[in-house]
Amino acid sequence: MRVRFLILAAGLAGCAQFVPGPDLDARSAAQDAPFPELVPLAGLLNSARQGSTIIPETRSFEQRVAALNARAAALRGRSIVDGATRLRLLSAADRNVQRIAR
Repeated sequence: MRVRFLILAAGLAGCAQFVPGPDLDARSAAQDAPFPELVPLAGLLNSARQGSTIIPETRSFEQRVAALNARAAALRGRSIVDGATRLRLLSAADRNVQRIAR
């Protein structure tokens, strides 16, 4: 059984067509490119800080969070249903409890 499998595998491997891959010996454009210029890190950090929008965006975000927290605090403890609607809901609930009890 194993011998048949090995003969079949060898026969199929002999029928395979190998497609040539990329030329590994060719030089790519990255290999021919010049090395990047080395610059001091302090200059890069300063230019990054000057063009950064992180601080204004953070302040805007903090203001938005504060406004949402104030709005949530104002809504805490308040009923979202007015008095007349509340009475209708309670009476409907009472009627349903009485129907179930029958």
